[in-house]
Amino acid sequence: FVSAIMMTLDLTLGTSFFMPAIVSRGQSLGHSGGSPILFQHLFWFFGHPEVYILILPGFGIISQVVATFSKKPVFGYLGMAYAMVAIGFVGFIVWAHHMYTVGMPVTGQLFFMYATTLIAVPTGVKVFNWVASLYKGSIQYSTAMLYAAANFFLILVGGLTGIPLAMTSLTLHLAETYFVMAHFHFIMGIMATFAVFASVYHWFPKMTGKMYNETLGKISFALNFIGARVEHLGGFARRGASCQTPPWHAQAPHSPRDSGRDRRAGGRSGEPAVAVRSGAGGGAAKGGGVGAPQRRPHRDSRRRARRHGP
Repeated sequence: FVSAIMMTLDLTLGTSFFMPAIVSRGQSLGHSGGSPILFQHLFWFFGHPEVYILILPGFGIISQVVATFSKKPVFGYLGMAYAMVAIGFVGFIVWAHHMYTVGMPVTGQLFFMYATTLIAVPTGVKVFNWVASLYKGSIQYSTAMLYAAANFFLILVGGLTGIPLAMTSLTLHLAETYFVMAHFHFIMGIMATFAVFASVYHWFPKMTGKMYNETLGKISFALNFIGARVEHLGGFARRGASCQTPPWHAQAPHSPRDSGRDRRAGGRSGEPAVAVRSGAGGGAAKGGGVGAPQRRPHRDSRRRARRHGP
């Protein structure tokens, strides 16, 4: 909201929060000093904690569903509560891992890299406690339980793909690629949606007093789970890191032997050889004819020609 107000002021009142220089018809208007990177900081300071704020209720739903359909209390309930608090706190100090490519100082990159890696600890605690809650439980594989259990797979894949994105050296190549989009959709797009589905199938009978068709519910889960995997297989164009050959390396230079051979043939490096007339005592090249290139006379032939004269 704040960044939207600042951008509106830049466009209407001529301020320069985000514009390094304002030029109109080749003339500077005197408004300068802004930074477009400031907009990125404000956007991601809001955008990244928002992801965790939206997924935290999903974590609570999963815990409730797992406890109900495994007929066991959640393993390590206090640890689960502290893990959610830790995720919410650390989520506010990792926003700039989206901005490794803007020219951030190395110290800043290291801080955000370590903080992003640290957030995997409370997330791992939650996954471990969910799996431990299922251990030796009387599990009922209802539709709600299937959606909750599917989140174990989603958070595992999403978390493992998040580790490379936390590393500055790898993000320089992976930024804005399909890899980042897949990581985001595993966590935010699909996991949050599956948590909502789990809550609907879990609480709908309690709220309405009517039971849904379990067979149709499981069919819907199978279609959603498979469809969420294959909907992006076609992909679309994304930026990818590439290494283009510089123009000065487009053509490999001639070796000294090739250059010497070209000079002896009367031409420059890279140019076709020019035919050379034969001197006295010299003969035409083999297979020569009219217009065929002539070989230089042998050194002894030139000496005999100078000694005896024409």
